[in-house]
Amino acid sequence: MTMALPVRPWDTRKETIGGRRVASGGQGASHIVRVDQIVVVPLRFPETAEAAVLSLIDWGQTEETFTWFPDANVTGTSFLVYLHSPGAGSPASPTRMPDFPKVKELSIELRRADQPSVPWGLDYFGND
Repeated sequence: MTMALPVRPWDTRKETIGGRRVASGGQGASHIVRVDQIVVVPLRFPETAEAAVLSLIDWGQTEETFTWFPDANVTGTSFLVYLHSPGAGSPASPTRMPDFPKVKELSIELRRADQPSVPWGLDYFGND
């Protein structure tokens, strides 16, 4: 699916998978299974494309992988990803943009399928 409107600048974040406990004496202990690098992508789309976007979300919530192209005009940069959020059981609730009432926005989070702990290395503004 190619978005009709450009995405706003994305953000990245790091998420650890593991656990933490604190003993009654106050001593903490943790274990980390893996560290995921997540990219948060704010999608913007016309109201007429909402059904198609929500269908993509529905499909992504099945934990199938798909190829994400950060820039549709640069086909050489792509990533095999999972839809991290909204995940299965979580609502996907697009909101209207206040200045453009016919445009909706929905932020999604993507996790790399091939190398989840490797930083994305993306620069939205092209200042490599």
